[in-house]
Amino acid sequence: MFDRKQSGSIDFHEFQALWKYVTDWQNCFRSFDHDNSGSIDRRELKNALTTFGNLLRCLLSFSIIISGFLVSGQFVTCVTCAIL
Repeated sequence: MFDRKQSGSIDFHEFQALWKYVTDWQNCFRSFDHDNSGSIDRRELKNALTTFGNLLRCLLSFSIIISGFLVSGQFVTCVTCAIL
């Protein structure tokens, strides 16, 4: 996934992308760990799954996706839908 050149190793720029990916997931986890316990309890997990489910439903509801990317208006709508 991060070895873009498929060399069997990652260079500095590929490592930066990997580090950003890991950091983004850590931040995502922390955003649902409301009590900062370092773990997600049943209530927090339900909230996370509901949020991701709402976002997925929004993404799947759009019939026009240009080149595999959402246009900005669609992205805003998805994010809004996910947080409601």
